[in-house]
Amino acid sequence: MATDIAFALGILSLLGKRVPTSLKIFLTALAIVDDLGAIIVLAIFYPTHALDFQLLLYASLIIALLIFFNRMNVRNPLFYIVPGIVLWFLILGSGIHATIAGVLLAMTIPGKNTINEVRFLVGTRFLLNKFSAASNHKVSVLSNPVQQQVIHNLHNKLKQVHPVMLRFEHALHPWVTFIIMPVFALANAGVILNAKIFNPPFEPIIPGIFFGLLFGKPLGIFFASWLAVKLKIAELPAEMKWSQIFSVGIIAGIGFTMSIFIDNLAFTDPAIIDTGKVTILGTSFIAAVIGLLAIYITTKDKTTKIINK
Repeated sequence: MATDIAFALGILSLLGKRVPTSLKIFLTALAIVDDLGAIIVLAIFYPTHALDFQLLLYASLIIALLIFFNRMNVRNPLFYIVPGIVLWFLILGSGIHATIAGVLLAMTIPGKNTINEVRFLVGTRFLLNKFSAASNHKVSVLSNPVQQQVIHNLHNKLKQVHPVMLRFEHALHPWVTFIIMPVFALANAGVILNAKIFNPPFEPIIPGIFFGLLFGKPLGIFFASWLAVKLKIAELPAEMKWSQIFSVGIIAGIGFTMSIFIDNLAFTDPAIIDTGKVTILGTSFIAAVIGLLAIYITTKDKTTKIINK
């Protein structure tokens, strides 16, 4: 059920400026919500063992503490990292899949800055002018106490305008991109190809995954979006068309990492798991090709339009 965000956005990036920005934002938001849904499914339907309600109670107290830190606008990342680690172990021990701990932790991390843009600009300009006035070419910054104090104050200003959530995101980005995601993909995508994976007992899995990803997702996304617009819950951006919404729905059929992860948890027979993996990989490839062609057909080349003008 989950959408592989990296692969889906990678397919869109192949078309460059043909793709409206609003369509990229829509796919990103859709993929994030989709993955959150997958994590909720993991937590509810695939517990690691019988639920331990005492540990769940302790986990609830940790979550309440994290919410308290958020409401008190605590900016020190350690106040979220340490309880977050404890929360992860409690969720893991409770029987609920530990991935839900990361989602709960992320929801409590402050996403707002403590000073607005105007105050930040005024404050930094004042400090930069003070830094410039205190400059002495004969003395380095290391020996200039005024400039050192200005640098310290600038650092505090940057922390005030930079939300804690973004600081976490920037710090984790290289680790997630170059270590966690590759290891995650390699650990879950391994499959042994043999005749057993296509035996009759496992055949129902193949059409279920194939039609679910390639037809169910685009239809579900299209009709859910159409209903949201009709009920005035959302608005269709001016530069987007319904045909593009359906095309993006096809690209959302690229399951790969999270879908394979769920496949590993849903079944115990190695042959069935391998059948699911092969079907997910094959369907994801088909969804990528068809989705790419659909987006290409339903969008106009902006560069050509500019040249014609």
